[in-house]
Amino acid sequence: MIKGFFDTVPWDIERSAMIDGCTRFQLWYKIFLPLIKPGIGAVFIWGFLFAWHDFIYVYTLLPGTVPLLSTLVQGLLATEVV
Repeated sequence: MIKGFFDTVPWDIERSAMIDGCTRFQLWYKIFLPLIKPGIGAVFIWGFLFAWHDFIYVYTLLPGTVPLLSTLVQGLLATEVV
């Protein structure tokens, strides 16, 4: 996903910065990093959501949470609409 953001950055910017006297560190820190911040944010949010969904899935299947889950199911099945 982040590779797509790197591919959108034109490499003419790198050549221009090198001609202007930027070092490799300055090139990454001052030019590329600000351009790919949205991509880094999207990858961070995407990774967090996947981790959160995995946590919720495992949490519902843990043996300690089975009484809570069974109580919830019993409560839902006990209510009958007449």
